[in-house]
Amino acid sequence: MVRSAFKAALQQETDFRSKLQFPLMTQTLPKTEMPQAKQPQVAFQQETSGKRHVSYGRKDNHIKATEERLMSKYHMGYSQLHKYLVLKEGNSQFATPYL
Repeated sequence: MVRSAFKAALQQETDFRSKLQFPLMTQTLPKTEMPQAKQPQVAFQQETSGKRHVSYGRKDNHIKATEERLMSKYHMGYSQLHKYLVLKEGNSQFATPYL
């Protein structure tokens, strides 16, 4: 009984799909080339390694300790803390708000 009802429903669906008429797309869309971006007039110089390093002397342990305290206070990593502090000092020196 269930099998025959399933077969009947399946046959009905295939009959319905065969009656549908969809237009065939025989045309192709024209291919347009994307415009090329112009090179910037001013190129910024980057360091070859892309990173800047801070060198600490033997007696600079207090600076490292202060960095650690600031990182834990602001919940930031070294790089994020450095950027934040540079912007903070820049705002106070140059009065250009970036924060």
